[in-house]
Amino acid sequence: KTREVRMEDDEALARAIAASLEDQKQVSQGTGPQQKSEEDLVKGNELKKEGTEAKEDKGTKLSLEEREALMKTKLEELKRRKVEEEKVMERQRELERIRVGKETIQQKRILEDQERQRVLDFRKREKEENRRAKQAVMEQIA
Repeated sequence: KTREVRMEDDEALARAIAASLEDQKQVSQGTGPQQKSEEDLVKGNELKKEGTEAKEDKGTKLSLEEREALMKTKLEELKRRKVEEEKVMERQRELERIRVGKETIQQKRILEDQERQRVLDFRKREKEENRRAKQAVMEQIA
């Protein structure tokens, strides 16, 4: 997966966890609706499809505290993974910066060598022209 897709999955999972925790608190306190609307159910299913990993056993029901702890653990894992991924990306950016710097230095050296060679060739031609001109003058004198 690309980094952007993983980040979207992480964000979707975090939203799903937060919404689930909020719903559970409302239901347990009696302040929220006891039944979800069809739209909420569809939205919840979409969020689960996007990346939630329900690892609960189907045969056992978890208490509210256990579900909260599970959700918090998952959220912490997401945050930890995101931090690790960012460290890896930072290291890759640093390595790329170093590589580009080395290439730039190498290109500058090549250009300097080429310029130095042009100057040497120019001086050599100039010296040869002066030698020929001097020889021509000597032949006219002789």
